[in-house]
Amino acid sequence: MTRRRPAGRMRRVSIWLLGGVIALVGLFTIQQANLIEEESARRERIRTVQELSNLVALWEGLIVDRIGSWTTDLAGSPSLARERQLRSTVVWFDAFYQWSPTDGVEWPLATEQAEATVLLDAPCLRDANSLRVMGRKTDAAAAFAACPPLTPAHGLLASFLAARILTEEGRPEAVLDVLASASPPLSMRLADAADAGLDIDMMVQRLRLASDAQEALGREAAREARAVDTIRSVTELDGADLARHIQVAEAGLATLEPTVEGYAELQRRVERARRRVVTFEYVTNSLVPSTEDAAPGEIHLVQDLADRPGILLVWTALDDTKRAAVQVDTSDLLHALRDTLPPSTGVYIVDRTGTPIGPDGRLDAAAGPIQITTSVPLGRLFPHLHVTSVTPPHAGGGLDRILLPLAPLGVSLVLGVLAVWAQITAERREAELNHRQQEFITRVTHELKTPLAGIRVMAETLQLGAAADPATRDQFLDRILQECTNLANRIDEVLSAARKPQVRNVVDISADKLVEAVIERWEPRFTQRDARLEHTLAPTPAISVDIDLMHDAIGNLLDNALKYRRPGIPGLCRVRTSASGRWVLIEVSDNGIGVPPDKRTLVFERFTRVEGPRRGKAGGHGLGLAFVADTADAHGGLVECVDGIDGGACFRIKLPRR
Repeated sequence: MTRRRPAGRMRRVSIWLLGGVIALVGLFTIQQANLIEEESARRERIRTVQELSNLVALWEGLIVDRIGSWTTDLAGSPSLARERQLRSTVVWFDAFYQWSPTDGVEWPLATEQAEATVLLDAPCLRDANSLRVMGRKTDAAAAFAACPPLTPAHGLLASFLAARILTEEGRPEAVLDVLASASPPLSMRLADAADAGLDIDMMVQRLRLASDAQEALGREAAREARAVDTIRSVTELDGADLARHIQVAEAGLATLEPTVEGYAELQRRVERARRRVVTFEYVTNSLVPSTEDAAPGEIHLVQDLADRPGILLVWTALDDTKRAAVQVDTSDLLHALRDTLPPSTGVYIVDRTGTPIGPDGRLDAAAGPIQITTSVPLGRLFPHLHVTSVTPPHAGGGLDRILLPLAPLGVSLVLGVLAVWAQITAERREAELNHRQQEFITRVTHELKTPLAGIRVMAETLQLGAAADPATRDQFLDRILQECTNLANRIDEVLSAARKPQVRNVVDISADKLVEAVIERWEPRFTQRDARLEHTLAPTPAISVDIDLMHDAIGNLLDNALKYRRPGIPGLCRVRTSASGRWVLIEVSDNGIGVPPDKRTLVFERFTRVEGPRRGKAGGHGLGLAFVADTADAHGGLVECVDGIDGGACFRIKLPRR
């Protein structure tokens, strides 16, 4: 007799088996999810490292290239005025140095102190000095002050001696009166005086005399203003001149209260000037004798001289005998690099402890270390720093890992829908393209058959006997040759427009010069068609272009302005060049029939023509604007269509500045 197991026991076994299968599937799912997540994290780290490395390489390349261009530019004609201009426009530029291992430092050169005995040979100064020697100081001061400045050096000595005598006599008001009318003026920047070859020591002593006179008269506000101006002027100097007078700036800063407006900026100026003194001494004493065997073009870096953070010296050999260097302020350079990071991207510049760089370009110790996920060294310029990517903590926890295996199913469904939509769009697009190509073929066939038909008719006429008459024969032959020429030109035009533009001969040229050459060719055509061609060619930065391609592209736009004129009104076309941000703009506007707003993107596709009432009979194959767009794209730019003059069209070509 067969015994049956109870149904309840069977159900329990089934439930246990099902639970076991579910548990195994769940464990397998979690394991697979963890493996997928780990693999995804590994790939993300590799991608992030590659992106950060590319970012660092781009930074370093741009900075080194810019320093190299300064080196080449300044080596030709260095001047304090040029350095001052660079410091005012590029916050991280500090100074330029040039030397020869055999001849020593060639820039910055110390200004020569004036030979007072030579200057005193001038008749007026000699007479005034005789009064001083005889003890008639009051008369001597008046005589010095009244002497006409034969040269700036004579005027400087006369005003200085007059002010010093009046200071010794305790007449501060008279000192200020003399210096107020002195030539060169008291307000002259020391850097400008150095470039003019004036005695910097005497210029600084005049400033001191003025400050002492203001202090003696109790004019505290004027004294503070003079101290601020003196600090700014002294810190614009370089080399030996700065080394001799840096104490003047430091002493002037010590007399100011920290509450004075701009005090922090003055502090920063003095500190940067002190670092330039340290760097100048290093160049003079260490680099000049040790760079004899440097290879031309090779870049060398020197950082944190004399344990003073903030100094970065980039030097190279210009040739076998000349060396040049650019000093960079690292805090401001790091600030500039930090500002290039888009906000909220999780990318930071940090030191080895993970402490990030703050908004001022210095380590933000108050922020504390951050949790680094991926980092790469910040190149040769800052080997002690890293660029790091910080990934926020995973908010979903274990739930995401459980649901992760279900993601492929959802993705597959979405991809399936997208694939169907893409297929429908592609078929519609293909049908539209085929239609436009068919229209193109029809138009081209018609335009090619017309001259062929004329050639055939005239050839048959000659064959039937017209050739017997020499005059008729010559006339027909001339017309056949003309039609052949027209046919060849039409074929060349179609082939040229249908061919993708190839950039070959690239030159650097400003957009205004480029467009000016095109306008010279097209102005007679506009005049012949009773149309006006106006232009406003503002000077622009240089662009790197194939001139022939750009001439053809701009010519296409001008040709369209003639083709698509509005009936009944005089034709008008305006060409304008300008610059905006990183783009250089070339605009061609007309008062023609315009382009409907919904067609302004489509017109740049091949074989596209805007049909409809009042569109004129200008012809064309729908390739001209496509050629313009391809040409702009080949140069890294773009083209757009917007409203033109009185309902016409405006085509704007944007090209990246060099």
